[in-house]
Amino acid sequence: MRKIDRKAYDVTVVSQNTYFAFTPLLASTAVGTLEFRCALEPVRRYGDQVASYQAWCNAIDFEAKTLECLPSTAGTNRFPGSSAPEDGKVIDPKVELSFPGTKPFKLGYDKLVIACGAYSQTFNTPGVKEYAHFLKDVKDARKIRSRILECFEQAAQPTVNDQERKNLLHFVIVGGGPTGIEFAAELHDLLATDMLRHYPNLAPMARITVYDVAPKILAAFDGELVEYAVEQFKRQGVIEVKEEGTIPFGMLVWSTGLAPNPLVESLKELKHDPKTQRYGSSFNQNGILANQQAKYVAKLLNAEIKQRPTPDPFEFKSAGIMTYVGNWLARKMGAQSQKKLVVSHGFYGAQLIGPSLSLGVRNKASLGFYWFLNWTFGRDITRF
Repeated sequence: MRKIDRKAYDVTVVSQNTYFAFTPLLASTAVGTLEFRCALEPVRRYGDQVASYQAWCNAIDFEAKTLECLPSTAGTNRFPGSSAPEDGKVIDPKVELSFPGTKPFKLGYDKLVIACGAYSQTFNTPGVKEYAHFLKDVKDARKIRSRILECFEQAAQPTVNDQERKNLLHFVIVGGGPTGIEFAAELHDLLATDMLRHYPNLAPMARITVYDVAPKILAAFDGELVEYAVEQFKRQGVIEVKEEGTIPFGMLVWSTGLAPNPLVESLKELKHDPKTQRYGSSFNQNGILANQQAKYVAKLLNAEIKQRPTPDPFEFKSAGIMTYVGNWLARKMGAQSQKKLVVSHGFYGAQLIGPSLSLGVRNKASLGFYWFLNWTFGRDITRF
């Protein structure tokens, strides 16, 4: 939205949330290294330059050029991909739709950009949706932080024996990709510092286990850097396991890739890749690629409205890939695999947010503030 000519176009945004979540920061917010608002940008940041509706898009009629939308401002139980209300109460849809601002509506369009994201892939594994935590949104990060603290408080009860304490303090992560590994690293930092200080008798019982069926973790990275990450995890006491039997745990975080958004799956008119069966880049996990594609789409739209020559075909410009591995260390692999670096957490943060247009100046400043605050005084472990 920042790059598109908002004087030439009447821009309308339909989003189920009133914010945009910067997902690379969610692992840090889940353990209190950063506060949740550091990873959020308001959808209405452009004021009256952009019309915004908090709603789901349930269907698209390409012939009539209309969207069928359903407000997402009421109870969450009727919205796809959302969790049930925390109090367990389910509102009667007929009653709910009688409230002002909850009725379905249609929107017309001239140009349509579909950027609805994807869902967490569960592979239909029994129990995952009911008992696992995901890390796709700030709501997920908040639930994870609350559950970590809850596990320690439950383990601190006088009626719990040592074996039960070890089970409660067993944190399991399924998925050895960047998200799972970064969360494991952030969680280790929390356990080794703040939780050790506040729960000195319990923290030594805590352990982290990463499960993955792939031959190695961080498959997109160079082998040498993967070995470095594995060695770091061994030193930190983080165990990486391929498969095992029945395992008790206090918290399970599921991070095994992405599943298509139901809206995208319903659009039979869209072309898909014959090899991967993917629609456009809807499965892509690379935020840098999505950012570059967004800029390119804005160029196309601006060129068309101003009758300028069409830009050259899109070409991805890789700046390398990087992930955090704990102990204030990150590892980076350049655009060419021979460029391998081990960098500090501060450098990692600067590389992560420096070139990004997803975060405003306020949030970029708050990141540095909270990193310094928590590095100096420790994380806030208040549970509410």
